Amino acid sequence: MGFADEHGKVIKPSLQGGIAAMYYFGALLGAFWAGSFSDAYGRIKGIWMACLWCLVGVILQAGATNLTHMLCARVVAGVGVSFIIVIAPSWTAELAPASHRGQMIALTFLANFGGIALSSWIGFATSFTDYAGGTFRWRFCFACQVIPVFFLVIGTLLIPESPRWLIKDGRNEEAFEIITKLRGDGDRDHPDVQKEIREIVAVMQMEHEMQSSSYFKMILGIGSGDIHICRRIQLAFWLQVMMQYGTGIAAVVIYSGNIYRTAGFDDFKSNWLSALCMTCGILGTGVAALVLDRVGRRRTLYWGAVALGIILFAL
Repeated sequence: MGFADEHGKVIKPSLQGGIAAMYYFGALLGAFWAGSFSDAYGRIKGIWMACLWCLVGVILQAGATNLTHMLCARVVAGVGVSFIIVIAPSWTAELAPASHRGQMIALTFLANFGGIALSSWIGFATSFTDYAGGTFRWRFCFACQVIPVFFLVIGTLLIPESPRWLIKDGRNEEAFEIITKLRGDGDRDHPDVQKEIREIVAVMQMEHEMQSSSYFKMILGIGSGDIHICRRIQLAFWLQVMMQYGTGIAAVVIYSGNIYRTAGFDDFKSNWLSALCMTCGILGTGVAALVLDRVGRRRTLYWGAVALGIILFAL
């Protein structure tokens, strides 16, 4: 795409950064759209929409012939991935039992890091070939993304819709049936089934009593009543900001190979160190999955921040 020479050395870092940034621009657009779409049409249809955007993004990226083509493809792919990132964790939380909810959400991010690590190792493996003038390296990596998209579509056919969304949509009987299967092993009178139904209905009633919501109202807490949506959104938003900018995770994921080259390592070592770094994310997320529901969210966050600070200081 013009940012590297024939040997793969980056000669136009601003252009490389621009191509990467277009993906996140698409993700920003998709993040605003995904929430409202899944609330209107359900989690399953939201994931279908994500798969559609991802599939189109894969085709456009793998077949890109010029810079404009690639930039448009990156925006499309970003929209699709943001739909998955927004919908999948909330869908998981709405299906998981309260006692294991943290673990289930952590497992979704474990899968996320697993995909990142796998793509990094695929990139390392294809770095040895000069087939098709070297374009095979990145075209094959993009094309491989169609495989998880296929399995994601299959998964939506096997996993039930969110009971919370069904009740919000007025389909209480369907929600009752799903919760009965998930919590009561078919027993509609099971205490866990009755308890969860009452909790969901109570929350839905509180939401209906709120004024019509918008992103502006939610951020400022206008009309949220006793739900304290503003405080929840601010907490979640700034935690995500700190995760991205406070830790530099985005730079590490995207530019780890360049970072290692800048540190003086050759291309071979930089490539496998980059893939190894992505693999370490699986270990950290796995540890979080094991301890989140046992020691709590705050304590896990505190100790994670301490460990991260020590590692960054050492680096």
